[in-house]
Amino acid sequence: MYFNPRHLYRADNYEIIHAYWAQTTPWRNGDPNVKPLGSRRQKQCVVLKSGDDIICRYYNTDILTVHPDDSLTIIPHQSMSSKQFAHEVLPHGVMFTYESHLGYFLLLRDAARRDWYAWKAYPIDAGADGVVVRPGENRGCWTPVSGLGTVEVPHVDRRRAKKALAETRYNEFRAFAHAYKKLARDVEDSRPYWQRCNKLYSNYILLDTLEKGPEAWMTLLDKTFNLETLLADIRAQIYNETDVVRMVKHTHFDNLHDVYCANKLARKNG
Repeated sequence: MYFNPRHLYRADNYEIIHAYWAQTTPWRNGDPNVKPLGSRRQKQCVVLKSGDDIICRYYNTDILTVHPDDSLTIIPHQSMSSKQFAHEVLPHGVMFTYESHLGYFLLLRDAARRDWYAWKAYPIDAGADGVVVRPGENRGCWTPVSGLGTVEVPHVDRRRAKKALAETRYNEFRAFAHAYKKLARDVEDSRPYWQRCNKLYSNYILLDTLEKGPEAWMTLLDKTFNLETLLADIRAQIYNETDVVRMVKHTHFDNLHDVYCANKLARKNG
């Protein structure tokens, strides 16, 4: 559900959010402990007190809990509105993100860097009840305490990959394919557009086709619209059939760019 983020209140530390809770008037005839977090019209965004802790809740999910020692307990959620809510109420220097093939990541500002990628990314343990962070030595920087996990990312062993590509005649086929496609540009293709623009081959026959030689290669290339896609499919099949891809375990990433690249690798080899 949409809400206006400009009306939310950021929980920079316990003193600030506790003072906000104390001076905010609850809804009429409502629970006196549950108060609006920003606009009174947005009843799905509330702040409440549980013991000494202050909780920022979105609908029925306690997205953020601020403890008296200024430590935070964060429960990530995948929905777009929950992520927007969290990004508006979390203190500066703390975020979380979700990558489709790797899961949730806690993002903490790196004090030693000033560029846009200056966020260290920590995978969040899916079985944990949220992730806990505490303030670091520098303002706006945080240190993880608990709730973190690991992710395994596929990596291609370049030495083994080079050997596997040579043994399967991939390099010969690649040179032949570029030359064949270059000659075919001068010949008008009479096939319908849908045939020319769709992949008319199965990935399961690619390795057998490589072994058969140039005649089979020409038949395959005649069914191919995008040569780079075909070459990528062949490499993927070779990697799946050989001991080329190995899984590397990561406890954190030094910047956001590495997270995006790791998710891309996991998507290709997943």
